[in-house]
Order: sequence, then structure tokens, then C-alpha cells
Amino acid sequence: MSNKSDLKEERVVSPEEIEEKKMRLGIDFYETSALKKINIDESIDNIIKKIHKSVYDHEETHTSGTIDIEKKNNSKSQSMSKCCK
Repeated sequence: MSNKSDLKEERVVSPEEIEEKKMRLGIDFYETSALKKINIDESIDNIIKKIHKSVYDHEETHTSGTIDIEKKNNSKSQSMSKCCK
């Protein structure tokens, strides 16, 4: 996200460079202007939606119910006992 998009004459990074990095990194890019109220709500809304989707997708694919702590601890202590005698 960049701010001060209303100051185009002071731009340091070219639109072509932004587009290239955006495509290479596979990310979204938002030019905003707080002064002129340009893209503020839209960019924040989109970022929140992406975070929510990412968290929701992660929970859907990584929730397996419960974790057996005893089993996890036993396997750890067994592997340690082999190397630490």
C-alpha cells in the first residue's frame, strides 16, 4: 500500500516498477491518498477480506480436532533417550 498518491510529481517508484514487483511477488498493491480520501476504505476492506480468507482457509485445512499430547511427549522422550544415554 502506498500513500500520497495525490503527489504524483514526487513519485519515486514508477508505475511499471510497481506492476513488475506486484506480478513477481503475487501481491496486491493499493495507491491511496488520505488527503483526498482515495482508495482508503477499499484497500483496507480488501486487506481485511484477504486476511479473513487466509485464516478461514487455514482453519479449514488444518483443524483435525484434538492433539494427543501424551503421544507427542512420549515420542520426544524416546528419541531423546536414544541419543542422551
